[in-house]
Amino acid sequence: MSEGPAARHPWARLIRAERMVFYRAALPGMKPPANAPQGLEFRALAAEDFRRGAIFKEKDRAPQFERMLNAGHRCYGFVTAQGEAASYLWLSSPRYATPAALFELGLSCRIAPGTVYIWDCRVHPDFRSRGLFREGLKRVMALGQLDGLTPAVIASEAGNDASNAAIMAAGFVADYSMTILCFLGTFYLVAARGRIFVRGPGGMVDI
Repeated sequence: MSEGPAARHPWARLIRAERMVFYRAALPGMKPPANAPQGLEFRALAAEDFRRGAIFKEKDRAPQFERMLNAGHRCYGFVTAQGEAASYLWLSSPRYATPAALFELGLSCRIAPGTVYIWDCRVHPDFRSRGLFREGLKRVMALGQLDGLTPAVIASEAGNDASNAAIMAAGFVADYSMTILCFLGTFYLVAARGRIFVRGPGGMVDI
């Protein structure tokens, strides 16, 4: 068995880095698409969906997702006629009593009032290349507007071309990028806006 990158480079366990792009969209005037992709329904996902869907069995996501749902975070996705989730997206906002959400590299993010943060989005491999991520974004943006929220924010890895293209196709525009460095448990965040943040363990990003 060959050694993995972490085994070949012990320093990788001490230093972790990620470059993220933040996207923003104005919600007023957003309308959900009239029709869902054939054979799929877009709806809120409940705890029972997490227990039976194959997409939630990966990495044992179901118990964690139930805790997130109980904490007030909202989950939506496309579901088949058999009740299996083909995709999911999480929504958080101070309006939903969830002023903070999970972010990259173990960080959390603090959400500005009146903003909806969309995060942890995934499409099951069997349903990729059908535009579910893009179409799901359009629908949750319309839901945020109905809840009286103004902007929507989503972050993506800078090198994830497919994800970034889908985000922009849904109506988002790039706002700024941020490089996150974690060294020995301390987070160093460098924003393209010229500000430098230094945080300790369990750092918080403001969005």
